Amino acid sequence: MNGAAGLFLLRINPSSFEITHILLQHRALWSAEGGTWGTIGGALDFGEDAVAGALREAHEEGGVQSSNVHVLGTIKRDHQTWSYTTVFVVETENGAVSAQAQDCESIEIRWVKVDEVRTLPLLTAFGKELDELLTIANDLLVEYRSEWQKVVPNRWKGKWT
Repeated sequence: MNGAAGLFLLRINPSSFEITHILLQHRALWSAEGGTWGTIGGALDFGEDAVAGALREAHEEGGVQSSNVHVLGTIKRDHQTWSYTTVFVVETENGAVSAQAQDCESIEIRWVKVDEVRTLPLLTAFGKELDELLTIANDLLVEYRSEWQKVVPNRWKGKWT
């Protein structure tokens, strides 16, 4: 009724700004397309914006702390009877995001190397849009690179390869 939103959470190499990992959720078998992998997300509450909803869902389902991510931007898909907003985020200088399944909606939540994502059985819509989502994410990273160079400490350089 209010739409849904999900977190496209990226781990980057701070030296090259290349995406190295994406945080993915292995969906519970009882859920729609159960057993597939996609982003953490879900239905928005009344009056809740997409960013707040995606962050809430990521915390409820995976223990992701909003203080450990930086929002890069959003893209909304209107499906006439409902909508889905992808919220693009990266880890902040506070440290690596640690996430694990927190409720019955997930079999597992883990960081997946970007070049290994397609080896998993993906949620149909996520699989269809993955290339476009990565292109948008890379464009957003280019746009915010100068900002990130100010906030990502030198001690992170080369941490993730």
